[in-house]
Amino acid sequence: MKTSRRDNRTGPILALLLVLLAIGSSRGVVDAPAAHSPVCDTPLYVEAAGDVPWPGVYGFCEQPVEAAALLSRTGADSRTRSEAEDLDTRPLAPGTRVVFQIRDGELRMLRESMNAFNRLTLGMPVPVNCVSTEELTALPGVGPSLARSIAAQRNRMNGFESEADLLTVHGIGTRTLERLRPLVCIP
Repeated sequence: MKTSRRDNRTGPILALLLVLLAIGSSRGVVDAPAAHSPVCDTPLYVEAAGDVPWPGVYGFCEQPVEAAALLSRTGADSRTRSEAEDLDTRPLAPGTRVVFQIRDGELRMLRESMNAFNRLTLGMPVPVNCVSTEELTALPGVGPSLARSIAAQRNRMNGFESEADLLTVHGIGTRTLERLRPLVCIP
């Protein structure tokens, strides 16, 4: 059987492509922050966003989680981390999203709630009184129509007082409530 000249060049070209792919993928590993999230039974997740080198969700084993500790995980420089100690010193609760902003050389932080999609992915309950209609669709079995019904009833009641109040929403019965109960919370 005769092999063509073209087939003889395929092997080295594929090998070169594999080497380039390996170099490209290792660059992402080298540039990424070291995995500083410790292994623990019930990690506390906090999200960093804004003016940080590596935004994302970070796990901590113990409270209190402070802004400076979160910044150190994101690869922020030491000057930025030291400025964080002068910021809001209240501990960061699990499920908090912190947006760091550097404006005119000054570090500022804004606390928000992590979005429902991230919370569910991390096994955290969704605070139904605090999330948007779109975020309610992150809950299994809750489509856009049911999410609008939940938001409308929440507005009429000025917020739900317990998970049982979800039964007043048209489209939620006892079976749906039992399925949603471990996934939601009423802050």
